[in-house]
Amino acid sequence: MDDFTAWCRSTAFTDAMVRASALLQRACDLHLAGLYRSLEMESLLREPATAASVAERLGFVDTADITLGAMLQRLASRGDVVRIRHADSALLYEHAVTPEEPSGELAEIRRELETLGDGYVAGLEFLDFGSEHFVQALRDDPDLLDRMLSGREAGLAGLWDRATNDDPLQDVHGLMGARFLADLDGWSEILEIGGGTGNGIRHLFRMLDGRGDLDRVGRYVFTDISQRFVLTTRHSVRASFPAVPCEWRFLDINEAFAKQRVPAASIDLIYGVNAAHVARDIVGFLEESSERGAALYSIGYTPDDHPDGSLHALRLKVKGRGLKVRHRRSYVTSSVSSQLADRAVGAATLGWIDNPHGIKAEIAEQVQAEDGNWNVTVLLTIPIRDLGLVEANGVHQTSCRVALLVVTESGGLTRPQYIEIPLQITESQLEEARKQVFGARANLRLPPGSHQLAVGLWDEIGGKGSYIASPIVVGQG
Repeated sequence: MDDFTAWCRSTAFTDAMVRASALLQRACDLHLAGLYRSLEMESLLREPATAASVAERLGFVDTADITLGAMLQRLASRGDVVRIRHADSALLYEHAVTPEEPSGELAEIRRELETLGDGYVAGLEFLDFGSEHFVQALRDDPDLLDRMLSGREAGLAGLWDRATNDDPLQDVHGLMGARFLADLDGWSEILEIGGGTGNGIRHLFRMLDGRGDLDRVGRYVFTDISQRFVLTTRHSVRASFPAVPCEWRFLDINEAFAKQRVPAASIDLIYGVNAAHVARDIVGFLEESSERGAALYSIGYTPDDHPDGSLHALRLKVKGRGLKVRHRRSYVTSSVSSQLADRAVGAATLGWIDNPHGIKAEIAEQVQAEDGNWNVTVLLTIPIRDLGLVEANGVHQTSCRVALLVVTESGGLTRPQYIEIPLQITESQLEEARKQVFGARANLRLPPGSHQLAVGLWDEIGGKGSYIASPIVVGQG
């Protein structure tokens, strides 16, 4: 797994993909802001309301509150459009700030995505489609997206094919799956579930062909719930890999496999690229899958140890003869601090920015050292109003931890620095304190250049985290 992770970082996820991911995250925010405006949610949320009550007033279907709730939570956590209040076990949403009209910035995002490559625009096109058909799917035609995803909406087949194959951010799933299977021993017969438009099978066959290992495939059973997808993929794969033994079938993962001509102990490996999570009964699906396996078993283990960051030996005992067992000899339980730092790196490298606390980080000072590096002081500010506080004996306290590190322009990582937030506020000071920010400083030794400053904050009492990344230029002191 370490080699696979290194390959993903060095090869699969390019700089263009990282930038495109951040742009599409922003485009999603803008589309949601546009829907907030067009649906006149400002007037609907003048008084705190639940997502269910908003959905009812908009005339949406009964389950639309799930989608609306996710929309409003994103607008609250990634901006200041909505405030969230807690009432018993319900979440109440209240209007805070009217978002700006998003079309201008969306056009700028489209232009930048086009410079990264034509495929990246496919992701934006799919977001455009979702925004344009949002009301239709939640009020007039709730089966619309299901028909598109299952290939039953002929007019949208091209859009779905482009979104799942041309967009590099989606296509990379098939590339990663291919690399993982190509490195895995012990299989010959594969059942692919939810194969869709063929992203998984094409990547796997290309990678095996490039290694000269295509003859490893003794039998490949490609399945999907859409006959359109099955026939289209069969046509393209046969043209490129005519000698590989393949079967092409309809299969519904929500039904018993045996009734669909997949008997027990008939397959070495079940493969799915973005498929299994849509099963109505995940446990039932996994049970069905385990009964199909003939020779290869993969065992996952979640340790009960506390996340102390220490090394633990691992021993695996199996019953039966003739079994070849491969497993790692030890593992290290990631500490809470290291998990926080890893998530912060995701903000800097993959654009996974989420900042419900509204934290900010900037360079306060930088001074050149004798060795050519720079001593950099970073100022971190955290609005107190958004921190979780617990009261004891008239004093309100918070329990927060901050991880701060830098991704250098060469791709290296600095050692994380950790800061505990020792904040205590008396009852008499609380109202005024909530209007202020808490400031903390960290000192870093960095080489000159353009880097990414990554910051992660975990609010133990509030039960949420914030993760940001800021570009910094070192060497201009």
